[in-house]
This record gives sequence, structure tokens and C-alpha cells, in this order.
Amino acid sequence: KPGIFFLTVSDACIIEDDGNDGCGFIAEDFLQKLLGNNKAAKDTLAIQIRFSAPKLGFFKGMLMRTPFLTGPPIKLAPSMEKIEGSLISNGDNRACMVITQAGRCPSRD
Repeated sequence: KPGIFFLTVSDACIIEDDGNDGCGFIAEDFLQKLLGNNKAAKDTLAIQIRFSAPKLGFFKGMLMRTPFLTGPPIKLAPSMEKIEGSLISNGDNRACMVITQAGRCPSRD
């Protein structure tokens, strides 16, 4: 379900590219909450996003659902970064994520 979500910078962090082929991750419970805690939300495996936060930068790419996350619920891969974060963010903790597409498990339709 496409949509615009207003978050805080503490909801995300940048991870190391460690064999994840440029894909980031999103905690399963956080994803379901964003998408409305319904059957479609539970069946969503991945989302295509645009993520922007002055402190972190601008990111574009895919987030895969995972039940195994500690720390911030959104993990952004370095290869997703398109614009670096601001050197002068002045304590701006705002973040915005746009979900442009959601991929569902086809066997659950």
C-alpha cells in the first residue's frame, strides 16, 4: 500500500553492505504497523521506498521484511544512499519515508 510516513531519524540507521546486495531491512512488526496491521500488511515481503532525513541523507531502494532486528526498525544499506546527510542538521530529527510499492507473497493471495 503506497503512502507517506513521517518518522524520526531514530527510526533508521545505515548498516554495512555485508552480502545483502544493496537491500535494506525493516522490522516485521514496524512494517505491519505502517501498513495497517491487516492481511495485506502481514503478507508483504518487501517495500520499495524513498527515505529522507537531514541527518542521514536521501535513500532509495528496497527494504526486506525481517523478524530479527535489534535497534532501529529500518536498516538502510549504503548503496541505497543517493545524497549524503547534512553536515549542519541543527538537531533536526525529522524523517520521511515514501512507500512506492509493496511486494506480497504470491502464495498467500
